[in-house]
Amino acid sequence: YWQPLVSFLETTMVARGTIDPPDLATFTLTDSVDEMAGLIDQSVAANAAEWARGPRRRRVLGER
Repeated sequence: YWQPLVSFLETTMVARGTIDPPDLATFTLTDSVDEMAGLIDQSVAANAAEWARGPRRRRVLGER
């Protein structure tokens, strides 16, 4: 089901330099709700401390 999307990302987006090849490893495609729920739980546990601090101010956005 997802192969056309993956092919587009690999053959078009990477080829045109829109994304870098390592970017393809930053997402997970699955049809399993249990697998995705587990991955979300892992991500929340791994990033909880950073997320608790809240967003960082960005000078480029005019935030001080």
